[in-house]
Amino acid sequence: EVPMGAWLRTSLREMVEESLLKRDEMLGLEVNKKALRRLYDLHLNGGSDLSWALWPLLSLSLWMDKHYQ
Repeated sequence: EVPMGAWLRTSLREMVEESLLKRDEMLGLEVNKKALRRLYDLHLNGGSDLSWALWPLLSLSLWMDKHYQ
């Protein structure tokens, strides 16, 4: 099993903060930054493993960083 939840809390945390949580939009759609921050905070606090939601969003954000900047 891939420890994605743990990685998002540790080694990928800076990537989440710098790429995903600073976005105003993704593919032309507005990002609800407050809701996304709450989701990530819930994950960080260990109450829920929300890697199933956060990992695809981070992947898309990183892809956009590479191809749209």
